[in-house]
Amino acid sequence: MPRARRASPCSTCPRPIRPASPRRSPKSTRRAARSAGRYGRGRLQPFGTARGALCLLDNDPTTHAGAVVRIDLSTRSVHRVQLSAPLYDAQATVEPDGTVYAFGTQGAVVAVDTNKELWRLETGAASASAPAFLDGRVYLTVSDGRLLAVDAAKGRLLGQTRARMASGQGTVSAAVPAPVFSGGRVYASAPDGTVFAVDARNPAGW
Repeated sequence: MPRARRASPCSTCPRPIRPASPRRSPKSTRRAARSAGRYGRGRLQPFGTARGALCLLDNDPTTHAGAVVRIDLSTRSVHRVQLSAPLYDAQATVEPDGTVYAFGTQGAVVAVDTNKELWRLETGAASASAPAFLDGRVYLTVSDGRLLAVDAAKGRLLGQTRARMASGQGTVSAAVPAPVFSGGRVYASAPDGTVFAVDARNPAGW
């Protein structure tokens, strides 16, 4: 029985077209690599921008922030300022001149400029809101309902309101909202359900 012959390819038949894989130019590849680069030693937490830089906290795996990181949005250059001691579960804000204010749940408030840590204040608060800045003062709402005012230049406590805790269990709030400002007053809320306002110009009289 004669063997079957393999059909020879048709010279006039069109060949199947394979989709070409997308090719990225070396320039665009370098740009993407810079945009997605590693800028910290742990989990980076962005919290604001100032003076053309993105500001982030560099957290380790146990959520201790050990440094403030600034990434220049034009050049992608990175600048780190190491903290004198880590802040646990830190929250931060940055004012327009680039000064960063951060609070950690072990009670410390710190101020950091573009080169160094300026001051550190131990408040004794177990947890508090992210710091809020207005007219040379840093304000924080504490989990027991107090509102604190701190001198932004010297790191000195200027005043605080009384505690406003709810009766019964769960008197301390876990999530603490930051205070807000309007018309020369500071507005804050407390765990007992109250919303209150105080004169921003006179923290000592609170």
